[in-house]
Amino acid sequence: MGLRRRGARFSNEIIVAQIIKRLPSIELKLNIRPTMKLTQMQDIGGCRAIVENVEQVRLLVNSFTKGDVKHKLLAQDDYISVPRESGYRGVHLIYGYNSDRSDTYNDLKIEIQIRSQLQHAWATSVEVVGTLIDQTLKSSLGDPGWLRFFQLMSSELARKESQAVVPGTPLGLSGARAELTDLIKHYSPVEKLESYRTALNYIENSRSEDHFFILHLKLKESRLVISSFKKSQSKLANERYLEVEQRIKPESEEETVLVSVDFIASLKKAYPNYFLDTKAFVEEVNRVVRLSRRST
Repeated sequence: MGLRRRGARFSNEIIVAQIIKRLPSIELKLNIRPTMKLTQMQDIGGCRAIVENVEQVRLLVNSFTKGDVKHKLLAQDDYISVPRESGYRGVHLIYGYNSDRSDTYNDLKIEIQIRSQLQHAWATSVEVVGTLIDQTLKSSLGDPGWLRFFQLMSSELARKESQAVVPGTPLGLSGARAELTDLIKHYSPVEKLESYRTALNYIENSRSEDHFFILHLKLKESRLVISSFKKSQSKLANERYLEVEQRIKPESEEETVLVSVDFIASLKKAYPNYFLDTKAFVEEVNRVVRLSRRST
């Protein structure tokens, strides 16, 4: 409530959401960092604000760091001035919780994430693609090509916002866009994101008895084939999925994934406000393609 109230002073379009880290994400983080204790994890609980631009991010951050807040500011991570190597950008404020009514939760860590709309569009797309190809891209794990694509796209968005580019990406605009264009041609991110959004909207509105879905994306035909199965048909769904996967040849530009209603519910819970809203990110990818064509 405090974040929403403060944010409304600077942005008419602010979106505020509660963040509760899911158990698989907690487990993964502890596995990646074996020396970390659960009590040291600063982002199990918190909240996120999405505002229109970087200027509003700065204003909202200052209203916390320079204003009257009863909780103790433990750290401020500015991933806009110094983006993460993965391409993640935003500002995180880590507080030690403090209540003058009850000390039950005092000193536990709470994280506030503040992002611009472009920064959030990027982060959402990383989450969606990573989940659907079953790779932890947001933790910098998975296909190197996809990881590089998101790095370069983050730098492209940083330039648009007149901010620092991601470490390890070309400083020159022409070199960065040439590499990015090659990755776009190879991975077809726009077609895949649009197809995933279509598929998941279909699943959201499917028959109540349907539980498993095979998504078979045929890029050359611009076609998405969806096969649905009841919960009692788990074995059949897996058999069909393996059949489809075995028929796909490397040069065919086809992809397939087996998802369940439970899986979709988890994805939606992770992004309650922007569920699969990758439209803004897709528009930015298309902009890069148009500009690259003009320059050639």
